[in-house]
Amino acid sequence: MTADHVDAAMLMAVDASLQTDEPSAQEPSRPLLLAHRWLSLALAGLDLEELAVAHAGRAQRVAAQLPDLDDRWRTLLLSAQQHVELAQTLHRRGDQQRAHELAEEAIASAEGRARPGP
Repeated sequence: MTADHVDAAMLMAVDASLQTDEPSAQEPSRPLLLAHRWLSLALAGLDLEELAVAHAGRAQRVAAQLPDLDDRWRTLLLSAQQHVELAQTLHRRGDQQRAHELAEEAIASAEGRARPGP
């Protein structure tokens, strides 16, 4: 059963990554936002936290350009969650400085004052 979940997560990640690489991905849209969101979630499920954080940040930047406040808040919370998970992983590995930075970013996202990214 676990293999089925991993396979499904990988398929979701591939589908979402294809959508984020299309020429239409240059313009912010709800489908692009959802693609980054699902890609972030799928990558987290595959224990690829660094990539999950990156796509959560991309989703956050797309959501900031869209009118739906609910999408913005959900994306801020996703970003906070992904940052916390990566911070915990790095803390367990002994990288205290980077874990602390990620925890601060998670708090900023959760409070709705996310830092602008690249």
